[in-house]
Parts: sequence; C-alpha cells; structure tokens
Amino acid sequence: MWEGWRLTVETLFGALKSRGFNLEDTHLTDPKRLAKLMGLLALAFAWSYRTGELLHDGPSPVRQKKRCRAPSSPSSATDSTSFATPS
Repeated sequence: MWEGWRLTVETLFGALKSRGFNLEDTHLTDPKRLAKLMGLLALAFAWSYRTGELLHDGPSPVRQKKRCRAPSSPSSATDSTSFATPS
C-alpha cells in the first residue's frame, strides 16, 4: 500500500526539484514568498499531471449528432427573401 504513495511522492519531489520546475534554483528564503511559490507549483504540477494522464489515456471521441437534412449553403442565409423590408 505505502509503496504506491512513496512512488507518487518521489515523482512529485523529483518534478519540483531537478527534473522539472527547478524549485531549488529560486534561492527563496522569505516564508510568504515560498508559500506563494509552493501554491503555484502545486497547481502547475496538478495540471501537468492531469494533462499527462489524459494524453496517455487518449481523448474520448466526440459523439456526432445525426442530421435530419443536409446543411444549407452559406449563401442562403443572406438571401434577400430572408429579411422583410418595411414599406
């Protein structure tokens, strides 16, 4: 059970440190700035992780609706009979 969590945590720390976001290169020491940076890195990591999962699993196909009739041509929408002019 814990082995799966350990791999996840090691992946996170690796991405935050040397294999991705290079957190150590910032040399920040102010606790408020570190807290903001960690919040941004958490969001960026979660977004990139989820994107990777979606790309790995492949996109689900978009279901196409069946048409009742053929689509009209673009010129028919601007036909002079489409709009009534006041007399």
